[in-house]
Amino acid sequence: MPTTIETEAIEKSSFLVTAGFTGLDGAAIVPVTIVWSLVEADGTAVNSRDQVAIATPAASIGILLSGDDLAILDGKGYEERYVVLEWTFDDATYGDNLPGKDQVKFNVVNLRKVT
Repeated sequence: MPTTIETEAIEKSSFLVTAGFTGLDGAAIVPVTIVWSLVEADGTAVNSRDQVAIATPAASIGILLSGDDLAILDGKGYEERYVVLEWTFDDATYGDNLPGKDQVKFNVVNLRKVT
């Protein structure tokens, strides 16, 4: 399942979401395919980050978000965001192209003045 180290991003800064993938037995796996989306709490895609493919899947990946990915859209003190991950993987016992899905929730903190 994916994991993240940080849970708070600063508006229009840089933020790294890290994800590690495990199979049904809990051992690390390299997925066959991975796509991710950046969405608001209502599911609306942020900055056209919808179904972004990872070109070279690995057992652990980093997704760098920055600039408009972390722009505050509604003027609140913070906004909830989600990186939604979807992947497929093969399992020697249970078959190929099995689906995996998860999300990482974090808050984008609104700064008093951002250029």
